[in-house]
Amino acid sequence: MRALIQFERRGSGTLLEMVDESATLRCDFSAPPGAPICGLLVSCNQEVQLKVRDCRRSRENPNEFVLRGRWVNLSRPAREALAGSLADGQVT
Repeated sequence: MRALIQFERRGSGTLLEMVDESATLRCDFSAPPGAPICGLLVSCNQEVQLKVRDCRRSRENPNEFVLRGRWVNLSRPAREALAGSLADGQVT
């Protein structure tokens, strides 16, 4: 199952890739570089925070954005849930 994150006052995002502390998300909102964005990992009800590195409009869908950043203070349960969503092989 894809990791769905509901971000406070912004919208939602889906995890595409995660390497160590870095993450790539597909989101329905944009965010400026340097912005810390807080959200809730829906599958395990864990809070997450991402510091945005860059954000680009998706080539496949102009209403979506590809957001890259690094996790800030990611808890062990949240890390395991995010890694598990990628291990399912359903994330493209």
